[in-house]
Amino acid sequence: MYGLIIKDDKRYDYTQKYLEKNGFIIQNKYDKKIKFILFPFKENIDNIIYDKKFFSNLSKDTLIFSGIENKYIKLMCDENNLNYEPIMNSDYVAILNAVPTAEGVISYLIQNRKKTIMDSKILVIGYGRCGKVLAQKLALLGAKVYTNTLKQSDYAKAITNKIIPFYEMNFWNNDFDIIINTACAQTIDNKNLEYISDKTLLIDITPVGFEIDAARKKNPYSNRLLAIPSKFALQSAGEILGKYIYERVIECLPTKKLDSV
Repeated sequence: MYGLIIKDDKRYDYTQKYLEKNGFIIQNKYDKKIKFILFPFKENIDNIIYDKKFFSNLSKDTLIFSGIENKYIKLMCDENNLNYEPIMNSDYVAILNAVPTAEGVISYLIQNRKKTIMDSKILVIGYGRCGKVLAQKLALLGAKVYTNTLKQSDYAKAITNKIIPFYEMNFWNNDFDIIINTACAQTIDNKNLEYISDKTLLIDITPVGFEIDAARKKNPYSNRLLAIPSKFALQSAGEILGKYIYERVIECLPTKKLDSV
């Protein structure tokens, strides 16, 4: 089987290796044999090369992927009735990416603190895919882990995993060694930041949890860690993308027997 990968991210090197190991031939230009196209992970795409004519000539059987959702690609695929999937919108990929994300955060904590994670008091804001995995891994390392979440049902899940609910975002008498935001919303405003101890290390894995400059005034090691799998676990992250593409292409074949293609 044949595919086309347009690279802008080092993860794609491992995506290609995974697919080649599993029977794909990756070409450097499109032809009718191509079963999928993987466009750049980020927003940038050369719409002079990949113009309206390019998309109109694609086979309706060709699966179109990108990392994050690209408005231009989506528009072109909608106009030409093509199958387009932003890979990072997939629950499957998001769940698998939660592990390298959690390990990347833990790696940063180990490298930028003078104390062990064991016996540290840590607040994880958000108990979704990443928050849940991160909280559990920190607890296994011996930390005293708290969580704050919008969903009451998530508190029940947290309690069963021995994670302590932190119901009110009130830092007046609550000193944490580490606070990690995993929720895609502003969770700590600057007024609340004032009450946080200067010794607290603040980590945000989203673009919006709190103002990073204000957090660094409290603790210079505070940081915003975005796209963690691409920095801390390139191979694993790339292979996750490759596995997703492989399974989606196989699902869309007339037969699931690779040898018959």
